[in-house]
Amino acid sequence: MKLVLNGKIKSKSQILNLMRSNSRISRVEIASLLGLTRSAVTMVIKDLIAQGVVREIENQPLDFFNKRGQNRIYLEICPNFKFVFGVSIQKNIISIGLSNLIGKVLSKRYFELEDSKNITNLLRTIIAGCGKILDEDCLDSNNILAIGICFDNSFFNEDVDENDLYCEMSNVLQKELKIFACFDKLINGLTIAEAYFYHVHDIFCAPGKFIYIHLADEILSSLAIKIHPWEEYVLSELNFGKMRYVFKNKSIVDLRQADSINDHSSINGIKKNIDKIYCNSKETNICELFQKKNLPLSDAVLFNPSINLDSASLSVIQDACQWLGVGIYNSINLLNAEKVVFSGRVFENPNISENFRNELQKILPKNFITKVDISGIKTKNIFLSGCAIAVRDGLAQFVDMI
Repeated sequence: MKLVLNGKIKSKSQILNLMRSNSRISRVEIASLLGLTRSAVTMVIKDLIAQGVVREIENQPLDFFNKRGQNRIYLEICPNFKFVFGVSIQKNIISIGLSNLIGKVLSKRYFELEDSKNITNLLRTIIAGCGKILDEDCLDSNNILAIGICFDNSFFNEDVDENDLYCEMSNVLQKELKIFACFDKLINGLTIAEAYFYHVHDIFCAPGKFIYIHLADEILSSLAIKIHPWEEYVLSELNFGKMRYVFKNKSIVDLRQADSINDHSSINGIKKNIDKIYCNSKETNICELFQKKNLPLSDAVLFNPSINLDSASLSVIQDACQWLGVGIYNSINLLNAEKVVFSGRVFENPNISENFRNELQKILPKNFITKVDISGIKTKNIFLSGCAIAVRDGLAQFVDMI
């Protein structure tokens, strides 16, 4: 009986993983892709429907598996079966949000802490923020699948043991909120959020490999590999900013020079180069406007969409794009990436994103340009990184419990 039960749990997990990567799918498709019998799929789906996890949808458009003129009953994970909390921790900014299982944002909160590494204050902030959201949305812990918490790389140093930190926080959150907690790095959470909520809707066009690049103080990157439709994404960290590519714990190539991509293309790098240009010149329209408002000039150039780039600031953006182009070119060649996705607040400025695309077209071959995209995740919703981790680990934990 135990072997049969374990096999059934494994089938449930595989089916949910497959459905999570597809907006809609039929029983026939599931059986074909997973190599299961139709009767086995029917039995598992029956349980999942009874538990409210999965629902049927009729008369959807024809797909690859259907014959012309034939309609099927399709299946999908119920988006509001349960909800998930996502938390992102960046320096002194804590973002907390609530979404359904397909990333639709329901509520969000932002908090500033003087010291986010003070675990007591950090936990107090998370618990209070989640509690307020639950009260305002008339929910309780029974409605929540999991809470996913993602940390910026700057959070960790030699004094912080990840496993000890996760265990300590998990115990407190379980006690105070009665919610299953899971953890990951921010860049990995963003990668999974892109895959679950924005990128993968159809297994026939889903990339087998894609690189997710987040432009912050430094350029953080993850490589996501999807070997089979029903398996999890395997993530490997890439130090894109220093041109060091690491895959399966083995260094493939190291192209570091005196300068690095971080020096030219990270947010800090671009801001420093903009400040160098204007430090001795105060006569441009940009300088005059923002001196009056007492705002940082580089922030205005990068993040204010009402500011048109002048030739001086445009030269900095062009230089940053040239360095990014080198990284993209080598990444696609070395890692056989099918998609390179960029994210970060800088790309939310249409002036920057348009110039970014134009400059890359000058640098990269046409077949590479089609592989470059800008993320659908906005900075204000960066907590979706945690929501995605909560969906991933929460569904796995739910299957183990039923």
